[in-house]
Amino acid sequence: MDFMLRVLGPSSKLCDKIEIVLDSDDTMYAITKMESGTHKSQITLYVETRVEYVSGVPSEPVHLNIGDSRKIMSALNQITDDVVEFEYDGSALMYDSPAMSFRFGLLVDEAMTKKTVAKNRIKSFVPKTYFDVESEILKKLLSITSCMPTYDKMYLTCGSHGVKCLHTDKEQGATDKVEMVLTDTFFGEPIDSLDSVIVTEEVFKFVSMNKFDVCRVEIVDPGIVIFKLNIGSSLLEYIVPKRLK
Repeated sequence: MDFMLRVLGPSSKLCDKIEIVLDSDDTMYAITKMESGTHKSQITLYVETRVEYVSGVPSEPVHLNIGDSRKIMSALNQITDDVVEFEYDGSALMYDSPAMSFRFGLLVDEAMTKKTVAKNRIKSFVPKTYFDVESEILKKLLSITSCMPTYDKMYLTCGSHGVKCLHTDKEQGATDKVEMVLTDTFFGEPIDSLDSVIVTEEVFKFVSMNKFDVCRVEIVDPGIVIFKLNIGSSLLEYIVPKRLK
């Protein structure tokens, strides 16, 4: 069920409270933000999937404010049907079948964290450089970097060598490092080692939690990196600011 696998599942790993929007273009999407003081990182997840409306497409977006995503996922895990029909009465999300029924009350808008980026803004991002990374390569990279848990920075460069990822911390004068080629090809502007794009290792870990074949990495100016997954009828975009150092 895409609602749980592609919307609630990845979003709940960032935050318990999730705002799901039923849009007038036959899509359901969520924008969830997480800030980590430990890793000094910020991750915003935009996830979108197709939805079928039984009683007609809404003329205006409908906002469903889920207060405890893990609780509703526990209930959804008990449903064996591939296609599930929900009902929304303005204040709660409901499911009813001969085997099971439930009703989850939703939160008011004031109880939700205000979004710093809107759907139309996300859709307008244009990368200056992008490349594709296979799932197995990403898993191998994380397996190797796990031997240096005190570092959390990934330095990305693009050039004649292809796309390289360096795991170390130049600001600390670290001598230990792991460097790996992610792919032989990229598109757009090259990025040399002096201008390497720095992102936290944490976002690589969140991306790797999903089942996918290829992840597209887009480097957008000013200061944004997007990890994009197309899985079936769903789109997931992990949006992170580039670290300055």
